[in-house]
Amino acid sequence: MQVRIIAASLAAFALSIPAAAEERAKNGRGFYLGLTLAEASYATDNDFGDEDSGILAFGLIGLTAGYRFDDHLRADLELGAQPVDESFDQVGRLALSGYYDLRATDQPIVPYLGGGLGIADIGDYLPNAANFSWHAEAGVAFNINSTFAIVPAYRYTWIDDGQDRVASDAVDIHSIRLAGRVSF
Repeated sequence: MQVRIIAASLAAFALSIPAAAEERAKNGRGFYLGLTLAEASYATDNDFGDEDSGILAFGLIGLTAGYRFDDHLRADLELGAQPVDESFDQVGRLALSGYYDLRATDQPIVPYLGGGLGIADIGDYLPNAANFSWHAEAGVAFNINSTFAIVPAYRYTWIDDGQDRVASDAVDIHSIRLAGRVSF
């Protein structure tokens, strides 16, 4: 019996997606979910003035839940994770972002600019569990249809070391990102 109820609920949800997308297309508002993969490089300065840099392993994964307020403004909450490599034990980040879509009506290709604030944890490299971070991003959404977009982007992320508030101790991360975004 429970399996039937779950199956019926999933079917009702799946059937409601096109209706929600049509409503979103009319008023420009609605929720969206996204999945991001990225390759990132980093640069840090330690207290001795030595710079350390390298490539983080491919596979930075981000899960995003957001809301489009109108045709131009949207905001989302992102949870990101980076697999372990030889330099960093792990990278985890939670960020709140805002974006401005540079769109004309019914444009299939939509460039955007955005940025956000968050907290990050970089395992053994930065000893504090929650370090302040911010990011700036530029990208282009390729709208495949009214509900799905493929979104390549560039993001710069700055993460404070959380110790002495010296900017040179921070971690700079440059990432090339590829996301899929589903609108409801």
